Amino acid sequence: MKSEHEQFIGERLQPQEFTDKRQLAERILPLLKENHDVFLAYGPHSEIARRNPESDAHGIWLSERLSTIIPNNRIMAKLVSANSGLFTPDEQVILKKFELHARSYERWVNEETTYESVVRFPTDFDKLISEVAHAGA
Repeated sequence: MKSEHEQFIGERLQPQEFTDKRQLAERILPLLKENHDVFLAYGPHSEIARRNPESDAHGIWLSERLSTIIPNNRIMAKLVSANSGLFTPDEQVILKKFELHARSYERWVNEETTYESVVRFPTDFDKLISEVAHAGA
């Protein structure tokens, strides 16, 4: 029973492999959207934070980074790494930029490094995933 449970957990932790990049992009797109929505709603430049610096937006933002953005980034990075062979060499460069962003962002959130060392979110990653997910739609 224990070995069956360990196998089940191990399979759940393995990133899913896809047969084409559109399927992968369709899996990643909702995670990107969720991260962006959280950033817009509670991030440092959110409407709430701008209108009322004394609001609880900052506390929510700190919590959401840990409970939503970091886990989503981890999932996306694992999926991208496991399926990078579906993409062209130029697209793989964009995927690597995202992986680097995800790692540096998590190190910053965990207070292992300064904000200045965070690799900014690569907007070309968002563009690539969106275009691939909507190709032929």
